[in-house]
Amino acid sequence: MIEPVLFITAGAALYGGVHHLYHGIPGRTGHLQIIHAVMFLLLAGFALSGTSAGLAHSLAEFSWFSKLPVSLGILLFATLPWFIVLLLQQHSRLLPALLTLAWSALLLINIASPYSLLYQDVSLVNTALSSGQPSVAFHATANPAWHLVEITMLSTLFYSMYLCAKQYHSAGKSLPIALITGLLLLLCTTLFDFFVYAGLVHSAYLAPMGFLLFLVAAALHRQSVAAVVDQQTPDDANRYQITLNFNQEPEQPPQARQRHADIPAETEVEVTEVAEVAQLAHQHVEAPVVPSICIDNTTVDRVSDGLVDIAVDATLMLKRLEQGDIDARELKELGRKVRTRAIETRRITHRILRAQQFRQKKPGTD
Repeated sequence: MIEPVLFITAGAALYGGVHHLYHGIPGRTGHLQIIHAVMFLLLAGFALSGTSAGLAHSLAEFSWFSKLPVSLGILLFATLPWFIVLLLQQHSRLLPALLTLAWSALLLINIASPYSLLYQDVSLVNTALSSGQPSVAFHATANPAWHLVEITMLSTLFYSMYLCAKQYHSAGKSLPIALITGLLLLLCTTLFDFFVYAGLVHSAYLAPMGFLLFLVAAALHRQSVAAVVDQQTPDDANRYQITLNFNQEPEQPPQARQRHADIPAETEVEVTEVAEVAQLAHQHVEAPVVPSICIDNTTVDRVSDGLVDIAVDATLMLKRLEQGDIDARELKELGRKVRTRAIETRRITHRILRAQQFRQKKPGTD
């Protein structure tokens, strides 16, 4: 029962590793895809090495076949926090580095131990089958140092969940449901394997299957994020042009003109204001326009405040983009603020420039 589950897990993980490795070739999607592929391949090796325990016929072979899966499992869990950090575009470095040091120490201890971190003492027992054929069995006792591995596993999983919660609460991004679901499945299977190792439950180890489900959930999360970006980028890319030439009417791309009926009401009002300003500027060439604005300190303050707001919002947008802690919704909102303030400031500036005298009073005032 154990070997078929491990073989199925190893086959699926091997396919996932090759698939992500192909798409992670330089010039395609980058380093995150490569790390995803490496984790799939480590999982495939971990599952296959778990099926090799029955191949040992001596204590030396048993030592080798017990150290190999533990070492691959340690490398798999050591890569997990860095994969989550890159996947969620977080800037945490200290805690992943500490977890990496802990896993590195456990890896060295596992290699130096006689029978890995799983077993402390192993004895060889020669038995005979019912058919009379000789057989070899091993009697092993648990290693107390394995509790350190269990604590480090739980710390890694809880820290990964903390990164997901941090993204949702502090960074203002949507909850990564697929990723959290995969982490919960991995946590449940890991806790189940703790009971199996302690002898409280007699079953196959499920952690390899849990890790496979997590990696598949991480792939679904990456696809959903990429789909949102691809969906929002073409629609938000320069639907209309704002030009500083007052004698030229702003042009709209053909695609934006064809979908003018689908533009939201708020955006349509902004486009109408830009068109009115351009029309007034165009009419000024043919006939003088009588200004209807009083240029005083309040008007100048409105223009000055508009320029300052544009600079502040644009700087905030660039800073958040550099830090990588802004989602598409926030980016769209900041862009809308900059665009609205720019249109308003341009309209006031246009009316000032069309005034015949910069100290002109309102009609009916002395």
